[in-house]
Amino acid sequence: QPGTTIRRNWCNGQGTATSGALYPDEGSAGMIWAENVVTDVGASEWIHIWNSTIRNLLISGNFADTDLMKNNGSNITLRDNHVGRGELGKLGKPLADAAEAIMVSAGPMEGWRWRTVNRDVISGNY
Repeated sequence: QPGTTIRRNWCNGQGTATSGALYPDEGSAGMIWAENVVTDVGASEWIHIWNSTIRNLLISGNFADTDLMKNNGSNITLRDNHVGRGELGKLGKPLADAAEAIMVSAGPMEGWRWRTVNRDVISGNY
């Protein structure tokens, strides 16, 4: 949807080699993808812009521990993204703190967190 912002999410362990953690749908246009963190996605791309009908996106200020990406879109602006193997570990203090703050605050808003599944209960570590 034009005008939409995808912001301050943490994508971890996504891991499908044929796609990516940040994945605009076919026909996505006029969106901002900013301040997201992508970690431990194996052979996946941190951003997967797979089709030329994806257009007029700003991809800015994201963090990823891989530099794998696909950009087959039209008029895609990539700005100030911090990506690459080991990149998160090499960030200076202000950037590392920014990525960590996103990871800590990601997920449902405070009033909705009770609806999430407790991973410790599922794994039997309770």
